[in-house]
Amino acid sequence: MALIDPNYIDRGELREQDMVSLQEYLAASDRAIPDRRRGMPFFSGREAELGAFRHMVNGIALKRKANATIAIEGPPGAGKSALLCQFMEELRQLPPVGDPPRRWLPVFMDGASAMSPDEIMRTADKAIARQLAKDVLDSPPDQEGAKFSALIEFVGGRGRIESAKSVAKEVLDRGGSAFGIGVGAKNRSPPASLAQLADLRERVWSKWQIMLMVDEAQRITMQPLGSHAGTLSSIHQGATPLNLTFCAFGLPGTFSALAEAGVSRAASDRSIDLRGLDGTSSAKVIKRCFARYGVIDDGSWQEAILERSANWPQHLSAYLTAALSVMREHAGSDEGFGSPPEDSLAQAIEAGDRSRSSYYRRRIQRLIESSGGRHMKYAKHLIPILRGAGGHLPEDEINDALASPPLRLNETHIEAFLEAAKHSGLLAPGDYATLHLAIPTFAGHILGEEPPLPERASALEP
Repeated sequence: MALIDPNYIDRGELREQDMVSLQEYLAASDRAIPDRRRGMPFFSGREAELGAFRHMVNGIALKRKANATIAIEGPPGAGKSALLCQFMEELRQLPPVGDPPRRWLPVFMDGASAMSPDEIMRTADKAIARQLAKDVLDSPPDQEGAKFSALIEFVGGRGRIESAKSVAKEVLDRGGSAFGIGVGAKNRSPPASLAQLADLRERVWSKWQIMLMVDEAQRITMQPLGSHAGTLSSIHQGATPLNLTFCAFGLPGTFSALAEAGVSRAASDRSIDLRGLDGTSSAKVIKRCFARYGVIDDGSWQEAILERSANWPQHLSAYLTAALSVMREHAGSDEGFGSPPEDSLAQAIEAGDRSRSSYYRRRIQRLIESSGGRHMKYAKHLIPILRGAGGHLPEDEINDALASPPLRLNETHIEAFLEAAKHSGLLAPGDYATLHLAIPTFAGHILGEEPPLPERASALEP
């Protein structure tokens, strides 16, 4: 069995996923909504995380299905969506696995639906239909007939070969369906029983190795209609005959939510606490972006963006978007900016500051709404204590600080506040039962500390 190299190294070159137009890049201003058609543009770093994912994929190829689980948690803006997209991109590029060969298929799913077996199956069916439709649209004329037959067999309709492209496009546009609810000229009767449907799925799914990418996985304990505790556990332990595994992405608390949902074998080396990028990876994000859009930088723009964003993925996105928008305004063009005017840098940083401040205002509002304002009071008390300790403290010392005067919080109120602080992005768990300030500058915004706009890029502070 041919395995893939688990040693991912980011060498900083432009890749196919980076080749988006400036208009498309700027339009996707909310990076929290992943583009599941491709990896996130200018993705950089995350060697350890991608290495763990590749080890998991190799385990599936070797039929070690019980180890095929990764759970990734991190505060808002840490880059979970970007990593999810990159995992999907990795799968799309892999050759088939097994004998007979199975094609890899990443399937995006919301955590609130991931405990419903029926919803999981329907989501996977739709993903298969869409991939088969894409095969038709991408196929050369001499292969179109075979590709179209595979699509029609799956969705259960009939169609003329001369309409192959139009039928495939309709499946992509509408999402498609399967097993008797199709898009052809005439649908066959749907399965008469659940057993018949299960047999159909086992036969058709045998051609695919399906990987669920569960986003917002902390929501998995919301108990949607038709949910079953242990659904994901049975998937990753191989109790079902289907070639189905999963990765989970969510806010702090996701590991606990998975345990409550019955996932009992999430190995510690597959549990990843996602934090900010390192400086080298952040610099590669900017260099990739500038190389794509023809920006000639003497280093001042990169230095300013690096210092202002403090290696936080969401900040990098905000400042790059602001910088490119200002460059386009000055150049009057969408491509090939060259050397941007020196006096436009301060304008770009100011625009990035506004974007970042708006982001934090939304976070602060959620913190306020979680308690009618009490949690903001607790945060303002705790932040100076954490800062004085270098930004992180053991959880028991944080509990003592909140239980002591002047707050005197009881255990229930402390637990509720710490949960809200983790979900808002203020705090994140660290090593050895510690908590730390998760997002650079969030604490300053809570305290009303807006950093001044400097006169020179070299004077920028994160």
